[in-house]
Formats: sequence, structure tokens, C-alpha cells
Amino acid sequence: MKKVNTTVFQTELVIEKYPTTLPVTAITSSLKASQFLRLVWDTKSIEIRESFYAMFLGGENKVIGYALIGIGTSSRCLVDLKTIFTHGLRCGAKGIIIAHNHPGGVAKPSFSDKDLTTKACDVSKLLDMPIIEHIILTHDDYYSFADDGLI
Repeated sequence: MKKVNTTVFQTELVIEKYPTTLPVTAITSSLKASQFLRLVWDTKSIEIRESFYAMFLGGENKVIGYALIGIGTSSRCLVDLKTIFTHGLRCGAKGIIIAHNHPGGVAKPSFSDKDLTTKACDVSKLLDMPIIEHIILTHDDYYSFADDGLI
């Protein structure tokens, strides 16, 4: 078998290992998830453009990594589900929390947000790596799909 140089692949699929400056956190609520996300989010751009992150959870819902999945415009962000689950498989995640921001400041899901969440949950069931939450962040608020019974 020919050995393939994977440097580019690994660079594109970097999973940020849990920084030692952040406490090891078990995500037990949407509030804890939103608080962790604010620690890793580029807060300078939260009101300027949409970004999409995924958090990867191990046993007891402890965060084992996170990844920036996409950076978009002021009104949308392209999200490739394959990228999310590739990260999850590579780090051995037992669960995933997905999140994006709404630069306009309204923490309410759009039809597209709901559609993406449904598709992600369907895929996650096949991989036995459940999407347990989808958070929408704004500058000073958040919305939880799980709290509203949409996951």
C-alpha cells in the first residue's frame, strides 16, 4: 500500500485539544455549553459574521475537543456535516454539541437552522455519536434547541 502524505489533511482537520488554561468541563446544561463556547469563540466577530463550531464530548459529557467548522457572512454560514462527523470520529467523541451565532442579535432559530439540526441528528444516530445540543449564540444571549425540545 502506498503511503500518502496526510499533512494537508491533518492541517485542515485540526481538533483543538482542550487548552490547559480552560478547566475540564462536563457539559450538564445548555448554560454550561454556552459558557464554554464563549471561552473559545472569536468574540470580536460574534456581531459581524456567522461562525459554526462543534464541541466533542467524551465520557460523562466532558469536553475532549472543539473545532471551528465554518466562517460565513453576516447572514449565513456554510456547514458540511461530513466535516463535523470526521472530527467526531477522529477524536472518539461519544456526543457532539453544535453551535453557531446570529450576528443580528436575535437568538431564535431560522428554518435553515432547524433543517440543519434535523439532518445532523439523523446522521448522528447512524454513527452512534448523538448531537445532544445545538446552541445559537448572540452577543448577550443564547438559544438551546434541546431546552426547547427540538433535539
